[in-house]
Amino acid sequence: MFHVALLIVLGVSWGAGFAVIKYLIGFPLPEVLSLAVATFTATIILFLSFYSKLNMSNMLRRRTIKFAIICGLTSFLLPLLLEFHVLETLDIMLAAVVISTAPVFSMIFFLLQNPSRLKLNTVLGIILGFMSCAVALLSQGSIYSDGLNLVTLFILVMIPLSYGFYNFYVEIRWPKYLTVKELAVSELIVCSIACLILLPFEKIEIVNVNIEWASLCLLLGIMVSIEAVLFFEIQSKRGALFCSVADYIATISGVLFGVILFSETANILMLLSILMVLVSTMIVNQSEPKKHAS
Repeated sequence: MFHVALLIVLGVSWGAGFAVIKYLIGFPLPEVLSLAVATFTATIILFLSFYSKLNMSNMLRRRTIKFAIICGLTSFLLPLLLEFHVLETLDIMLAAVVISTAPVFSMIFFLLQNPSRLKLNTVLGIILGFMSCAVALLSQGSIYSDGLNLVTLFILVMIPLSYGFYNFYVEIRWPKYLTVKELAVSELIVCSIACLILLPFEKIEIVNVNIEWASLCLLLGIMVSIEAVLFFEIQSKRGALFCSVADYIATISGVLFGVILFSETANILMLLSILMVLVSTMIVNQSEPKKHAS
C-alpha cells in the first residue's frame, strides 16, 4: 500500500504541474525565468537529498555530460517550454490527453530501432493513442477554436514526442556506471545552465517580480524534485510497469485540475478521448521494453 500511495502522489503531482504552469502564464514574466527558478530549486533539493550517494567522477565523465544534456533537454527544458506556450491558449484537459500519449511515441521509437517487436496489440495501442488525440481535438468543435491552430497543434504534439524520445533514449543509451540519482541531478543542472544561457535574450522587468509568482516557481521546483524522488523510489522497488500507472493518474488528475481550478468542461467526446488514451497507454506500456530500474 505504501508504494501505491506514492504512485498516486506522483501521478497527481504530474497532473498538477499543468495547473501550476497555467497560473505562471498569467504573469508578465518570461517562461525561461520561471523555469530557471524552478530548475534551480529542484537541483538544490535533489543535490542535498542525494549528496552522499552521488559519485562526482561519474557525473563529470564526457559520456555522462552528453547523456545528461540530451536527457535534460528532452525531459525537462524543451517540453516544459512548449507546455508554457500551448497552455497559454489551450485547456489543461486537452493538453493532458495529448501529452499522455508519450508512451505511444516511445513505442514508435522502439519499433523503428527494432521492427521485430511489432505485434498486433502494439499496433492497436499506437492507433488508439492517435485516435484519442483526434477525438480530443474534435471535442473542441473546430481546429481553429479557442486558440487551437495548426502551429499550436504541432507544438502540442512535440511535447509527448519529446517525452517519448527521452524514455527511448534512456533505455538504449544508459551508461551502466550511472545511477538514476546521478542522472536526475545531472539533468537538472543541464536545464539550469541552459536557462542561464537563454535569460540574457529575454526582456525582464524586475517590477513584475512578485511573491505570488516566486511562490509558484518554487512550488513547481519542489514538485519536480519530489516527482524525481518518487519516480526513482517506485521504479527501483516495484518496477517500471508498476510505475507507469502514474501516467493514467496524471491524465485524470490533469483533467480534474482543469475542471476544478479553471472551470473547464468536458463533453462526451473529451470523456471518450480520456478513456481511449488510458487504454492505449496501458497496452503500450505492457509492450514497451523496460531494462533500467535501479
